[in-house]
Amino acid sequence: MKLKRHAILLSIAALGFGAGPLQAADGEEIYRSAMPPCSSCHDTGAAGAPKVGDAESWGDRLDKDTAVLVQSVKDGLGVMPAYEGKNTDEELTASVQWMVEQTRNGE
Repeated sequence: MKLKRHAILLSIAALGFGAGPLQAADGEEIYRSAMPPCSSCHDTGAAGAPKVGDAESWGDRLDKDTAVLVQSVKDGLGVMPAYEGKNTDEELTASVQWMVEQTRNGE
């Protein structure tokens, strides 16, 4: 009985102290590693994709809510394939946020 109680207490302690906060997905990493990689079109503007760092090519997309942009990624748009089920919502959001941030900063 003591051993079982000790194991439960250790489990609770590990959850509370050892795990730390969950890390958000690295937007640039997802941008480069999604399949197909977002970078394959958004680095160059291929197939009419808005080029990362080029605010003019993004037009009014920069004014849209992140959730709207993520939904376009999930559903696919134009020749961009649908990413629904290929990456988590968190990963897609991180990638979109990274692209928008890079574009707003002109990088």
